[in-house]
Amino acid sequence: MKNLIKLLILTLLVVLSSCEEDKLIYPEILYRDISPDISLTTFYSIDYLKKNPSPNFSTTYGGGIKIINSDTIYRQAYTTDIFDMDGNNKPDFSFTVEHNFASPNENDYDEFLIIIRCPSLNHEVSLSDKTNGYVKKYQLGESIVESTFNFNFYNLEGVYYFDRPGAYIYVKNNKNNFENIGDYYLAVKFKKNEKDYYGWIHVESSFLNLKIKECAISTIPNKKIKIGQTN
Repeated sequence: MKNLIKLLILTLLVVLSSCEEDKLIYPEILYRDISPDISLTTFYSIDYLKKNPSPNFSTTYGGGIKIINSDTIYRQAYTTDIFDMDGNNKPDFSFTVEHNFASPNENDYDEFLIIIRCPSLNHEVSLSDKTNGYVKKYQLGESIVESTFNFNFYNLEGVYYFDRPGAYIYVKNNKNNFENIGDYYLAVKFKKNEKDYYGWIHVESSFLNLKIKECAISTIPNKKIKIGQTN
């Protein structure tokens, strides 16, 4: 009888140990503290670009890429970061800080953008304004709002458009004025095997600048986590 009790106790300890290992290997929330912060910025003017052809930060410059109208060709300077949230070495989102401006001798157009895009059609960003594609700002401890998802922002009338889920974090031009600045969180959703996984990204935005500070994604399907929740 004593041997049987010992065997049962040993079996229970093995099971508990196994569960604890699973908990460590497969946490309920994948949290990433980004240190140092990812910082994105770009040029304010074409004059700066001419004087500083090789800046210390990573910026790509493109000239004469798109036509606004038959007379004006605009140029752009931008910085992009490809962002992996769940550690599988595949892009989940991309962030871009971008300045579009007219050719050097023209002053009829200026556009300032900070954008989040979803390379995969199975990823989404929470929106506050589905018509204009403005991102929804969350604060620490808030609940993720389901109704802000399930919309593919697609704007063919603007100079910029999305052909997949994405959002404007900051946009200022002759048609839009969404000067979204400050420290806040974005809510995101992944779809894998027909199941939804929710998460958040902590950012700070200002004029032509974006910092990405930390992020988290739930490993439990269809379970919303609180904004800022790490465990």
